[in-house]
Amino acid sequence: MPGGRVNDIDDGTKKQKSRAKRGSAPNTATGIGEAELLEKEERRRIDECWRMIFKKFFLLLLRRIMPSLAEDVDGSREVVFLEREMEDLTVYIDGDRQIADILARVPTRSGRDVWLLLHAEIQGSGGGDLPTRMF
Repeated sequence: MPGGRVNDIDDGTKKQKSRAKRGSAPNTATGIGEAELLEKEERRRIDECWRMIFKKFFLLLLRRIMPSLAEDVDGSREVVFLEREMEDLTVYIDGDRQIADILARVPTRSGRDVWLLLHAEIQGSGGGDLPTRMF
């Protein structure tokens, strides 16, 4: 991870949970309490870790989810991750900002580039809000 270690995330999460246990009044401007804000921040940080994993192992992932495209990838050219362009694809659902995880320009042997949009939701135990988080 750039500028940090996994333990840094764990330490930050523990501090956030500690503050959340103490509780706080909802933010009058947004109607959101501190615990909810901390939970959203924790999810954002975890999502960023998953994005880094997806990028690092992109071709292996592609082989699992789209084997025919993976076979056609031109290995002599680089897969390009389009961060700025991905921001243009932001969707707002119920006021919450939703962003896909990866937008990649994948070179193929035919010389044509395929633009691939990848969005993944990791579902742990509990959390019945998966359909809401998908878009």
